[in-house]
Amino acid sequence: MKLKGAYSADTSYSVGDVVTFTDGFVYRLSKPATSGTPPVNTLYWERLGQDLGVAVQLMMDAIDIAKNYADTIAATIPNNISSDAISLMDGDDEFVITVDGSGDTPELVVTAAGGGE
Repeated sequence: MKLKGAYSADTSYSVGDVVTFTDGFVYRLSKPATSGTPPVNTLYWERLGQDLGVAVQLMMDAIDIAKNYADTIAATIPNNISSDAISLMDGDDEFVITVDGSGDTPELVVTAAGGGE
């Protein structure tokens, strides 16, 4: 059984796929059907019982919450850091901070985006 989210007529489903439908119920594809075959067509789809349907709805809600949380976290991750440098802005001026480890003592190197140090 694979949870596929809200039913879409544009999606091809495989036997065993589970969808939620606009009628509030959860359906599982029991026989191969062409795209656009709505879940209410009981020749191809079966409606899950109340207990399993509620469990699926809870899982779908948890997935939606997790996706929203991940998007929120991703928006807070700085995009000015790479594996070898940090880029900082001061007004319109950009500076890149790197580490020069070629000598005995590592040094921080600040370079203006225009190439000057």
